Amino acid sequence: MVLIMRSAVFDELLTSDVQVQYAMHEGKQYQKIVIEDIEPSAFKSFLKFLYTDTLDADEKNIMGVLHAGSF
Repeated sequence: MVLIMRSAVFDELLTSDVQVQYAMHEGKQYQKIVIEDIEPSAFKSFLKFLYTDTLDADEKNIMGVLHAGSF
């Protein structure tokens, strides 16, 4: 919900009629959302910043975090 509220790009991505993928984790099935243009570590840092106002980025993922923030 936070992503949808804060970003028109994520709103479109997460609420549009896209093909749903599923993943299994510890015996449970979950919907899988694939975001192709950002590295997982950068996206994790971006989410942490959205929820906590704490930036946890390093020289490897800072450009990806900045890119995610520009949506």
